[in-house]
Amino acid sequence: MVTDAEREPTPVPDPDPTPGGVRVAVDSPEMLGRLEELRRDVLGRMAALEAGTGRAGGPHPLSRWASLGEYLADASQDPASAVLLARALADQITTNNPGVVPPTYLGEVRGILNIARPAVSVTGGPASLGDSGMSIHFPYYAGDLSTLVAKQTPEKTQITSVRVDLLDGSFPIATYAGGSDISYQLIRRSSPSYLEGYGRIMLSGWALTTEKDYETALLAGATGTFVFDPTAPTDAAIRAAFFTASSKVRTATGSPASFALASSDVFRTLGGILVPPAYGTANQTGTAQASTLRVNVSGIEVTEAPYFPVKTVLFGNESSARWHEDGPLVATAEDVSRLGQNRAYWSMGATGIFIPAGLVKNTLTATAASNK
Repeated sequence: MVTDAEREPTPVPDPDPTPGGVRVAVDSPEMLGRLEELRRDVLGRMAALEAGTGRAGGPHPLSRWASLGEYLADASQDPASAVLLARALADQITTNNPGVVPPTYLGEVRGILNIARPAVSVTGGPASLGDSGMSIHFPYYAGDLSTLVAKQTPEKTQITSVRVDLLDGSFPIATYAGGSDISYQLIRRSSPSYLEGYGRIMLSGWALTTEKDYETALLAGATGTFVFDPTAPTDAAIRAAFFTASSKVRTATGSPASFALASSDVFRTLGGILVPPAYGTANQTGTAQASTLRVNVSGIEVTEAPYFPVKTVLFGNESSARWHEDGPLVATAEDVSRLGQNRAYWSMGATGIFIPAGLVKNTLTATAASNK
């Protein structure tokens, strides 16, 4: 009986030297010559590499890795291995290949401020300019109401009779505009859209200009006054000032003040003195909240007027004044001879001060520019 040890092993064929499994005999003198040239070239390159590393002989420094993958795995852990790669391979970095490393452009245009119009808003928002003309006219009475009616004593005597005149009040309409001649190339090839960004920027500038004009006109037209030093006010001084101003607005218009406009310095002073609503409002003059920038004193909302001169506070209601407006509008015209488009943003607006005494401002103010 033949044991396993006595059995002859089954011969295992050599792997096919070619993908198709066909052995190729290299016996051509020309092919053998080329292989010999290739062998000498490889040996020469290896000798040059060994000479460059200062080695007199022996295996090449990279020979201990069977593949590039094994080397990269070791190089990520061993700085010494990484040095060998630096010796063997040329550096390729992003700055040398700008054609395949394009920059990333974000789609939102930054730096465009959303300009609010606080004075326009608190006085009722923009009202209509009407349908025609470059001025707005309104009838008003400037007489003394206390003289119109009197008690009749005794019976059948002549009653009081005073002439009641309705006067013609008016204020001019101004035009606000700005624009550019924009090339077709910029319109068609910009991304994000230049027109969209340009429009937002122009409308922000329009809002700033009209608000500044309105704030300036309100202060210039106000005739009501009260005394208040907002530099470092006490709670008692704040309460007294707000109550006095609101009372004067009611005397002039028939209704108390519905708003208070304050220059930036006064607004911040009040915000720093008053208590946030979340911490309780018992026995407090008013409240202020930094997260919303809302300030309320004795029931009157205080709004920051960024274009008021410093130390300025103005009280009033919607009967006192109103901003009238038509716009903003967009005007466009094709500039064919220069392949462009003329584009302008514009509006017409006017400050209507109907009861000047109903705009009550503090007398301790400064004439310096606004401290926005």
